[in-house]
Amino acid sequence: MLALVAFLVLQQPGPVLPVGTAPHLAELNFTVQKSLEAGDFDVARAAFAKWPTGKVTYSAAGLPTAFDASKGAASALVKEIAGGHVDFEEGADPRVVFTFGSLPPDGASEPEWRDGKVYLEVPVTDRDGNPANPRSVTTSLAKGMAYAAGLDITTRRSSLMGYVVYAKNVADPSYSQREQTILTQVEDARKELAKAVNGRVKLITAVPVITVTPGRIELGTVTQGDRKDFSLTLKNTGNAPAMIEIETTCSCLVAQPSFVLMPGETITQKPRFDSSDYQGELEKHLYVLSNAPGNPRTTLVMHGIIVPEVRFVEPHGARTVNAAAGNGLFEVEVAEKGESSLELLFYGTNSPVELLDIQLGNRTASAQIAPFSSLVDDPLIGPAVRSGAKVQITVPESWPLGVSWLRVVGVTNSRRRPSVEMTLQIRKGISVSPQSMYFGDAKIGVGLERTVMVEHGSKEFTVTKVEATEGIVATVEKADESGRRYRITAKFTAKQAGQVSGAITLSTSSPLQPTVTIQIGGLAG
Repeated sequence: MLALVAFLVLQQPGPVLPVGTAPHLAELNFTVQKSLEAGDFDVARAAFAKWPTGKVTYSAAGLPTAFDASKGAASALVKEIAGGHVDFEEGADPRVVFTFGSLPPDGASEPEWRDGKVYLEVPVTDRDGNPANPRSVTTSLAKGMAYAAGLDITTRRSSLMGYVVYAKNVADPSYSQREQTILTQVEDARKELAKAVNGRVKLITAVPVITVTPGRIELGTVTQGDRKDFSLTLKNTGNAPAMIEIETTCSCLVAQPSFVLMPGETITQKPRFDSSDYQGELEKHLYVLSNAPGNPRTTLVMHGIIVPEVRFVEPHGARTVNAAAGNGLFEVEVAEKGESSLELLFYGTNSPVELLDIQLGNRTASAQIAPFSSLVDDPLIGPAVRSGAKVQITVPESWPLGVSWLRVVGVTNSRRRPSVEMTLQIRKGISVSPQSMYFGDAKIGVGLERTVMVEHGSKEFTVTKVEATEGIVATVEKADESGRRYRITAKFTAKQAGQVSGAITLSTSSPLQPTVTIQIGGLAG
């Protein structure tokens, strides 16, 4: 009977850490349990001594004195999350080493575990070199401490371990209830492991082992507005329950957020993708988080091409200005003399759709509709033989010089997309971008500078003279060597409060546009 009891004690599994535990702590838990399983009790004790609990020291050498209060605030916050089980203080032999610098272009760095310590560079200036918001610094310091205490980095919003915002106006750092629960469970596991270490009790190492297939999700071509399910198979080949959480990078992906996978169990999930808000090539990520010490985070890439049910293809030679706005904003150049003709193609991408009518935003332009069937090299979805309607838009000679816009709306027989539209930014002759200069909120006595581009799409010209309203200094320089693009810079210093108004007049070598006027506005105070 005693031998049976001893055998049962030997078979007792070790504690399992929750999802969201920092990888270095999961690895430490695994190391201690393996040593206990092998009967190496002194090795287990030495490893267990590295578990962060009680007083944990950190180094913050080089932190500007303006942020001294951030250290205590960060330590107090992490102590609160951990329920008092850990308390960070400056001291020798630090477990967390902070360094300080400016904000990188892609945002604040993430904490790293190296050689038994956590390292984190904390930005103390913004991208312009100005002092950072103390709340942002506090959040970064707390994130490094919490990582040492056992919280893993996350993509979740409203959490301490998520993205740290560096801005003038940010809220006080906070944490989620989930993060507090994780550290409570980590502490429970530490206490359970401490009993085995102190009692020199052998354990079976509890190791959930997760495999996720497929490693990449190919959706293929999806018609915009469709919802598409795909399969995700998860298997636990370990000897302990696997706790699973699935994070997604956008609301377009819906998956079962959390579940438990018992040893030997396999589950196939059916996440759903909603394509309503997307168009073109798409790549999103799913994160499968688990308590598996060797694979706590599996990143899955979901790839697909989202095509609208009905489609306008922009005129030949058009330049994309903003392809994300509806069917896009496209820039085209028209002739300075005579009529110009622009050709659009319309078709259904996956099934026939009829174009019933064309409505133009400017009545001086006209449109003709004719059927077509031919090979189309669509820049969005590639080449294929398409059938639909050819729309011939005529822009009259009376069309204004400079930059203007033409909205094109196609009326269809599709229930899902009863209309489809495209906006054409039409350039004729010499144009100015932006079309005016605005000195908003000018401060009295403070100099301001604004710049516009003056260009012709196809012909060289010269700016022979620059004149400006009194109080405004305007200069011109070539933007490149084409002879078609010039940069106009205006400098202005307000002398009194009130409305700012004026103009810059350019004399050019163009016979059709001998002068080009740039309006100036603003408000000084």
